[in-house]
Amino acid sequence: MPVMPPPETPPIPTSGRQLLLPRYQDTPVHVSDAVLVVRRDGMVWWFHQGMPLGSHADSHVASFRHQSSMLCDGGACKLVEIERAFEVSAISVKRALKQYRAGGVRSFFERKRTAREGPVMTPARLREVQSLLDQGLSDLQIGERLGLKRDTIYRTVKAGRLHRPEKGG
Repeated sequence: MPVMPPPETPPIPTSGRQLLLPRYQDTPVHVSDAVLVVRRDGMVWWFHQGMPLGSHADSHVASFRHQSSMLCDGGACKLVEIERAFEVSAISVKRALKQYRAGGVRSFFERKRTAREGPVMTPARLREVQSLLDQGLSDLQIGERLGLKRDTIYRTVKAGRLHRPEKGG
């Protein structure tokens, strides 16, 4: 039985794989039968069935993601219509819609704060780790003994806050 060759890898787009910013036309764009977008003097105006929905600066991506997600969620336009009208990737439109459905309008404009504990490597902990390094223990052994991640110890050494003893031999 003949073996089928693997498919060719698709070429990387000329724009790369970075975030594609929405491209607004200088002429009014009919995203769908009900949605019109007009760019004028650096501002983007969104209209639904002739009624203004809102506006934002053409450089403000969060507002674009909010407006387009709101319209897609309400059924005023389809995801593919947003992709084609503004030349953005399908996955970015899907992610924005998912974000809108999960967190609402607020999710586009609030800063995301992650819960963060205090510094792990306190001065007392640094002295303790340094004495264990001086005894010749590995990062893994020290981490297991003190309840630290091996990577934390490695990065602290790399940053110059700890030093490894010279290997004599």
